[in-house]
Amino acid sequence: MRQKDKSDIIYALADYKQLVVAYKSKYAQMVRQVTFWKTCVIWLGLIVFLLGVAASVGYLDYARRMAGSRNDIEILETQVQNLSHKLEAAERQLQQARRDLEQREAAVIQLEKNVSTTSKKLLEKLLKD
Repeated sequence: MRQKDKSDIIYALADYKQLVVAYKSKYAQMVRQVTFWKTCVIWLGLIVFLLGVAASVGYLDYARRMAGSRNDIEILETQVQNLSHKLEAAERQLQQARRDLEQREAAVIQLEKNVSTTSKKLLEKLLKD
């Protein structure tokens, strides 16, 4: 082989070695980037999962509270109906008591008039006798 062929081979080997080193460094850089993005995807997936769990727990708690509120509302509506029935019954009793009181008052007035009239008649009779 000639000297020039040897030097060309040496230069070619040197270029090849530089190319291999460049590819190795590029490969290492790409492995770091892939590792970084894999890590990011894992963390992002974990965060999304945790947010989903938190949202599910919040929704279930909200649904449970709403069910409890509905039950409370139904209980309150029942109590209001019972109270309104009691109020209506009390109003009827009060009206009946007023009517009875008016009748008794009229009877007392009539009795007073009768007593007054009777006492006048007795007094006149006694005075005549």
